[in-house]
Amino acid sequence: MKPQLRAESIIKRINIDQCQFLVQCSDDESFYRFPGGSVEFGETSVQTLERELFEEYSLNIDVGKLKVVSERLISFNGIDLHQITLLHFAKLIDDGFTLLRHKEHSDVKIVWRTFEELCSKPVFPPGILEILTDSSDTVLHLINGFND
Repeated sequence: MKPQLRAESIIKRINIDQCQFLVQCSDDESFYRFPGGSVEFGETSVQTLERELFEEYSLNIDVGKLKVVSERLISFNGIDLHQITLLHFAKLIDDGFTLLRHKEHSDVKIVWRTFEELCSKPVFPPGILEILTDSSDTVLHLINGFND
């Protein structure tokens, strides 16, 4: 099986008293992940993020620096997967919303959540929460599920 390549965006906003992150989840909010999607052949991760957020939520973004490369070996529904996710910082061109529904999957939404709210549920990829507080310019590499 070939690795799956994804791109996701770390988008945050700072209100008067708190920092919030834009995350994607189902209605029950059993877990969070950052908005993005699968990289198509011939497409950069930046192009993927611009396309996916516009296609799924009609959002325009300004994609910034690559922050994280996540590699995971997982089993999902009995299938072994090798996922590689490139996470970039990004900014919304217009962030005047509270919740947006996915255009194709009505049970999927993006919402603003504080760091404390993210800590209350699983956030994917594993290890990303610690990186959200890292202010260095270093690109970080998360590895999960591999035998060392």
